[in-house]
Amino acid sequence: MARTLADVKESVEILVQDSSTALSTANRELLIKRAVEAYSLCFPLQTVKEYAGNSIAYQFALPADFYEGFSAVLLVEYPADEQPLCFLKQDTYPQVLKKTDGLYLHFDSFTPGAYTIRIIYTTLHTVATVGGALSVPLGDFMMLCYLTAHLWLQTLANKYANTQDSSLSADVVNYRTKSDEYAARAKDWKTKFEDEVKKRGPNAAIGEWDMALDSGLLFRPREED
Repeated sequence: MARTLADVKESVEILVQDSSTALSTANRELLIKRAVEAYSLCFPLQTVKEYAGNSIAYQFALPADFYEGFSAVLLVEYPADEQPLCFLKQDTYPQVLKKTDGLYLHFDSFTPGAYTIRIIYTTLHTVATVGGALSVPLGDFMMLCYLTAHLWLQTLANKYANTQDSSLSADVVNYRTKSDEYAARAKDWKTKFEDEVKKRGPNAAIGEWDMALDSGLLFRPREED
């Protein structure tokens, strides 16, 4: 059974053990979604799209979750479901073409015949709108929780660093000290996440998600005008 947004929230609350009410439920859920996006930079979701060739068309619209600057075509099976399996060589791969109405798969070296074309491509992991089910693998659930804990605590550190309002917490006297405490704890969970990423091997893209979070430029799908 897939884990849900509520499962992450419950687990991270246990990990963080913080009684502060400075983060609303809505903000906590938003940060979980940001953690899912950041996790995707290290371990993108691989998904499948099929097209029907007809010996005429050589351009095919890419799915809505194929994001420019993020997604990539990993494999092209053509014709699909052959025995043995038939994958295109990279020098005959279709190109990703940007047009005024979106992104297209453009076959430059040949026009596909009347066979099924199957592509495997990367995209962001998702949080279902209804029920909050996560596409993150069950085995990576705690890794996602570590990353979420980092975001929660870093957000609290930033909040206390910028506040002059003692109503945030009645027992807070030194906001800077409180901010430093949260920042140190956030760093600990960040380190735990990175340690888990490193176990996957040298190709894990730690720097990409780290720089995206630190710069505030975490990838998000472009909204339509």
